Amino acid sequence: MTEGGQAARLPLFVLIALAGCEGEAPLVPPEIALAPEGGDGSEISLIEGAQGGFHVLFALRARGLRAGSALVEWSVRPAGTGDPPLLRGDVRSFLSEVDAEGWLRAPAAVPCVLCPSPAPVSEVPLEFQFAVHDRDGTMGERTLALSPRCPDAAAAHARCEALCGRRQNSNSATTPTPLPVP
Repeated sequence: MTEGGQAARLPLFVLIALAGCEGEAPLVPPEIALAPEGGDGSEISLIEGAQGGFHVLFALRARGLRAGSALVEWSVRPAGTGDPPLLRGDVRSFLSEVDAEGWLRAPAAVPCVLCPSPAPVSEVPLEFQFAVHDRDGTMGERTLALSPRCPDAAAAHARCEALCGRRQNSNSATTPTPLPVP
C-alpha cells in the first residue's frame, strides 16, 4: 500500500509483457541427448507395436531449447554409408520436466517406427539422426549409431524377422531402396 491507502500499480504495458513471458530464452547452445530404451549402447531392442510393426524408443533430454511443444524429426540410414535415409518420421513431444542436471525432459519416449521397412534393419548397424525444434524454431541435433535386434520371444522374433530381418527380401540386403524425399 502507498500513501493514501491505494495499492501501487504497475503500468499496464508491464503487466501485459509479464503475462506473455514463459521464461527467458535459453543462454546455452542447443543440445539434445537420447538414451535408447532396451539397449546397451550399441544395440537396441525392436518392440512390437499394436498395429503389427516394430519400433524403437528413445528417452529425450534437451537444453538450450525452450520448454513446451517440440517437433522431433528422425531419419535412419545404414551406418557409415552416406546413403539416403531408409526411413523418416516426426513426432510432437513436450519438453516440460527439468531433471537434476537442468536438462528438459520429454515425459514420454520418442518412438521411431522401423518395420516394415524397404530394407533389413534387424542386426544391421544403423545411423539414427534426430533434429529437435522448439516452438521458436531453435534446433538441436544428434546422431546415434545402433544395431536394432528382434525380440527374444519366439513368436515375436519370427514376426520381426519376417518384417525387419535379413530374410525379408534377399535383394534388399545389397541394394536398399530409399524412401522418396518429399
